[in-house]
Amino acid sequence: MLKQPRFTQPMQSHNDFNSRSRSFRRPVAWSGVARLALGVAVALGVIAGSAEARAQCSIPTAAATSVQVTPATQDAIRNCAEAARAAFSGGDFAQIKRVRDALLAPLRQARVTAQFRFSLDEALAPVLREAVRTGNEDAVLNALRIAGELAAVNSVEILGGALSNEQPAVRFMAASGLERAFQHIGSDAPPALLPLNLLPVVRSLSERLAVETDSKAAEGLVLALDAGARIGTQNFDATALACVEALAGGVGDRVSKGVGAEFNLVLLRATDAIASVVTRAGGAGGMRLDERTRTLIARFSGDALTHAACRVQKAGASLESDERQLLADIVGRAENTYLLVGKQLGQEGRGQSLQQTLQQGGRDTVFLAGVLDITGRLSRPPFAIDAARFKHACK
Repeated sequence: MLKQPRFTQPMQSHNDFNSRSRSFRRPVAWSGVARLALGVAVALGVIAGSAEARAQCSIPTAAATSVQVTPATQDAIRNCAEAARAAFSGGDFAQIKRVRDALLAPLRQARVTAQFRFSLDEALAPVLREAVRTGNEDAVLNALRIAGELAAVNSVEILGGALSNEQPAVRFMAASGLERAFQHIGSDAPPALLPLNLLPVVRSLSERLAVETDSKAAEGLVLALDAGARIGTQNFDATALACVEALAGGVGDRVSKGVGAEFNLVLLRATDAIASVVTRAGGAGGMRLDERTRTLIARFSGDALTHAACRVQKAGASLESDERQLLADIVGRAENTYLLVGKQLGQEGRGQSLQQTLQQGGRDTVFLAGVLDITGRLSRPPFAIDAARFKHACK
């Protein structure tokens, strides 16, 4: 199970500290060495205290919605970057949380300006990179969370790089950060990103998805690409389309290699996202899908149906009712998606209600024959997909 970043942790009470201090009642005669040691300790304490005082992080929330980044705001941003560096390198969760919350506060405002995001992203980028590279788990996960809320050039690059981290929890948080970045672009605030900043990240999401072995991390990747596919800003049409293709291609490639029941929820989320795209494409203002994209979506539908058939074959009569229902939901979305894109490309397929057939139980032979019929159709024009694609290794 992935360990999520903690958001609460009990702190030591000042009263506890004071009660222990009061237990030293009898005066002590100090030697010269002891006095020197005490002096050094006090000096170090003063230095540490002054450094902590300098590294306070507080940015006025109004600064986030201003198109002018004033010198006072720049100073506050620099102080926050210094505080973040100290917190991440120290590794203390309570300190990391204080800095994280202070950084997120202005970013939670409505209509955060691109100018503010640029300035904060530029100052925090080296700090976040170092935290992800060398920090403990609390530092890494919280640095990625901040990067997702920043939604600017450097932070998105950091998130993309973390997708290849060896720890599933880090990959999941990197994907979640990209999901938030895509959502910020689709909001009514002016984005601090251009489409060319996002295409490498979309490619990384697809490549990671095609080889991801952890189902929770894979789910995070799917949710990120789904958010990217929903970007409604006109200038990002190509980005949204790239996310659709990355989602269909990445999940399809992973499933075609053979996955177990642990990937059922991943596939449900993916089929739901793709079905939503195809439905919206048929309406006014929907995404325009070309023949190549529709063929990729149809291939993904065949992969989803073949996965369900594999699970039914493998489990046989012992298939549990919960999994049967989950597979039926996957099948319903995949079959409808195939029928829609087939119609759009001139192949009129007949609906077989495979979802209902699978739900009923006792008719698995009919269900398996229906899946073979659809994958057979996918191997013919206009799709002409290699039939070997749907001979999955059932796991």
